[in-house]
Amino acid sequence: MNNRDFVDRLRAAKIYDPVGDYKMVTEHASLVDRMYFFGKQRDRYLKEAEFIAQQIKDTSGGNSYVDAGCGTGIHLMLMKKKGFEASGFDIRQQMVDVALKRNPNITLIQGDMRNFPLGDRVHGISAMYGAINYIDTEEGIRKTLRGFSDHLTEDGVAIVDTRYHPNLDEGVKMWSTNSWMLAKRWVKCTGGMDSVYRVFYAIPDEGVMEMEDHRQYFQNPFWIADRMLEEGFARTKIFDSYERDKEFEPSSGSALSVAVGYKK
Repeated sequence: MNNRDFVDRLRAAKIYDPVGDYKMVTEHASLVDRMYFFGKQRDRYLKEAEFIAQQIKDTSGGNSYVDAGCGTGIHLMLMKKKGFEASGFDIRQQMVDVALKRNPNITLIQGDMRNFPLGDRVHGISAMYGAINYIDTEEGIRKTLRGFSDHLTEDGVAIVDTRYHPNLDEGVKMWSTNSWMLAKRWVKCTGGMDSVYRVFYAIPDEGVMEMEDHRQYFQNPFWIADRMLEEGFARTKIFDSYERDKEFEPSSGSALSVAVGYKK
């Protein structure tokens, strides 16, 4: 898949193409949690952390964990509360700065998951909120999964959430309070596994109002699971929406999926 071709298709479809990096995860990194963890998706974060913890405990019984693409450090905070030795990294320093304020006593660095920046082997690695889908080449995905495999213990587990492209809901959804407003929709691009996550958000007290299209690639858990097997994992399983007892089925209509790779 060629990134240039994708950008050309976005522009041909008159999809907004931002200049520079996404402000939501850079300039406004310190504001994101108002709308997400402290706003519309607190329960999702809690469910994700419970799923990750259970996967690690069930496979290895260990307690060391890395959050790849850690964002503002919510998952790290929750996993630490569950007794895990947590560390993490994010490609954007602004996110790392926010995560460090929330988690001052853990290892947190700026780094790219395509070149795994931490050295120790751990029992579990996760990449949440479609973090892996920001990687725009197959080789980049492969390097990422290979890095995960190389930095897991022999009984470790990698947990990667993604979307199932055919089931993406392109309807507009909106949330608002007295202090912020958030609207989003998925816009599918034809001919592949890619789309854009179009988001509009406003925080009047901060003088903030933005619209962004976050490009997402390789939105297919089965494709990702196959690459896991090719890059060092012994087996895989795909779950539906962090339901530990529910495997993902395309016919369900669900779009949120979780590809889990096991070292043995």
